[in-house]
Amino acid sequence: MKHALLFILFSFLSFLPVSGQLHVVKDNIACAYGLKNAQGQWVVKPGYTFMEVQQNGFFKAATGEQQGLFSPEGKVVIPFLYSYLWDNFKGDLYIVSDGVSSN
Repeated sequence: MKHALLFILFSFLSFLPVSGQLHVVKDNIACAYGLKNAQGQWVVKPGYTFMEVQQNGFFKAATGEQQGLFSPEGKVVIPFLYSYLWDNFKGDLYIVSDGVSSN
């Protein structure tokens, strides 16, 4: 029997207005992704191997094998401790797993 640590986060933050001020940028020198504001300043410095904007304005990102979530303001709302991060495509529920299983 496989057991995985699952943590369910009900994110009612999706009801907050999305600023739309940040956008994903790839730094070709660092070969990593980060977030810049409308003035071109780094809000989240490049250091992520993957980053994409979600429908609710949050940003899903990964550092190697660990995934996490940034708010529309660039604050970490799900720490980068988990192997998997799923959402229900509406932005009000996220499920994370550390990928650990045992018999």
